[in-house]
Amino acid sequence: MLARPAAMAGGHPPKPVLIPPAPAAPVFIPDDAKFSTGGGLIGGAIGWNAQYGAWVFGIEGDYSYAAVSGHSDFCGTTGNSCGSRLESLGTVRGRVGAVANDWMLYATGGWAFGEVSGYSTAKLSGDAAGQSARASKSALLRNGR
Repeated sequence: MLARPAAMAGGHPPKPVLIPPAPAAPVFIPDDAKFSTGGGLIGGAIGWNAQYGAWVFGIEGDYSYAAVSGHSDFCGTTGNSCGSRLESLGTVRGRVGAVANDWMLYATGGWAFGEVSGYSTAKLSGDAAGQSARASKSALLRNGR
């Protein structure tokens, strides 16, 4: 806030007058920014189970080739375009359980993995207007990280 002295009256020192700052300009975020997705996947699974008395043990795995991608022409507040693509995914799981009559209570756990890539394109201004710069990142995801 700025202080402006008032006119001096009656020999008293001037009292500051506080002037509030101008309000900040609103940030424009369009409400029609959409992230479009499409594609599909194809894959297979294989597994093995064995029962020893009332106990069941097993292992199984699956793998899929994926062609699932998405993009948006407006990401963030700067109007950049961005996108991502899922290339593959799979799991390997173990299982142990107990059988009682027609029921089986079991626990399963394992490892999940996938390959995903993403990009962001910055719109340039000034002498480079009409051009764009693209940055991308690919990663093999393991154990959900």
